[in-house]
Amino acid sequence: MTALGKSFVSRALTHGALELVPSFRKLKNGRLSPYFFNSGLYSDGRMLEDLGSGYATLAKEFFAKPFDANVLVGMAYKGISLAAITALRLWQMYKINVDFVYNRKEEKDHGEGGVMVGPSLKGKRALIVDDVITTGDTKSQALQLVEANGAVAVGCLIAFDLAEALSDNSSLSAAQEFSKQHNIPVRSIANLDDLIAVLKEEDADRARSMLPLIMGYQRRWCV
Repeated sequence: MTALGKSFVSRALTHGALELVPSFRKLKNGRLSPYFFNSGLYSDGRMLEDLGSGYATLAKEFFAKPFDANVLVGMAYKGISLAAITALRLWQMYKINVDFVYNRKEEKDHGEGGVMVGPSLKGKRALIVDDVITTGDTKSQALQLVEANGAVAVGCLIAFDLAEALSDNSSLSAAQEFSKQHNIPVRSIANLDDLIAVLKEEDADRARSMLPLIMGYQRRWCV
């Protein structure tokens, strides 16, 4: 856990983007989770500034050696706004000026045409921006898209690391599996340990009721 992670979790809980769900929420992998991160609920300017600041804090290391990234890539749909606000906050906070590119769900057959929106990726070093990694499928699609357009991916940023194993017999989380398979680093603003640490410091009925559920889920599914 980190100071950045705990601070981010506290604000995400306040914003409602990190939900505690005593009745459980079904995830993409089919599991029923007592917590759920929804970046779509960062829905006003103040919250987007907060989210973008977290991403920019992580992203800045990728625009120096050894990564030398020079473009951000967001996947439709949520990743589009995430890449945009990361680019904006990189400039505002660190004066790092970087392009961002995103894809369409369906190829456009008029106007500029194509699947990609933004400057050409050819020859670029791309940093992928998304919210979570549950199965890794979306990020793998992002890598394929980056490579198909002549670029190389140098890293992946996510907001919240669920820290879940892909299967019962796996000793790696989905994020770790993705990183190992594709040989690129994955960085998260916060993770499950940060959430647990924040709740342990709370003197509230919410924390007392939810901690046993969350920690039980962690023991069952997380690494």
